[in-house]
Amino acid sequence: SDLVSRIMEVDISTLSFAQLNSIKNQLDQEVQYLATAMAKLKAVQQKFVASKDSVSKLSSDCAGKEILLPLTSSMYVPARFASHSNGVLVDIGTGYFVEKTFDEACAYFDRKIDFLAKQLDDIQGPLLGKSKNRDAVASMMRLRVQQLAAAQAQLKGSAGGSSATAKN
Repeated sequence: SDLVSRIMEVDISTLSFAQLNSIKNQLDQEVQYLATAMAKLKAVQQKFVASKDSVSKLSSDCAGKEILLPLTSSMYVPARFASHSNGVLVDIGTGYFVEKTFDEACAYFDRKIDFLAKQLDDIQGPLLGKSKNRDAVASMMRLRVQQLAAAQAQLKGSAGGSSATAKN
């Protein structure tokens, strides 16, 4: 954050093509990193949403009812709710589980979903800013290429005109 506050605005029209290319490559990497981070956070958030949805469908009157219990993402076994069940075990990370009531589990998942939403919002701004900067640099690079092509065409035109005059 200190580094970000020390970065000054630069007039990209004064930079060389090589400098523009270097900046564009750096911005490409940063945009890719932030986009990947956002995708990972969204995936985790969706897992919490799915967990909350599952828990919200449960209640203490589920005792004795049959369910399919996932062993893996593609394998399930039939199971029955315990007759004294009034809650669930929630994985809180690094192999730790905490017993919570259904309402407590839903509240826990809500907090996690909200936390991740804030993290996503915090990434969204810098991602958009870097994307705009990258687009501006790419636009300036295209302008430089067009200017170079026009200058070369003008040189060929004036060189062609002087050689025609020399023949006469």
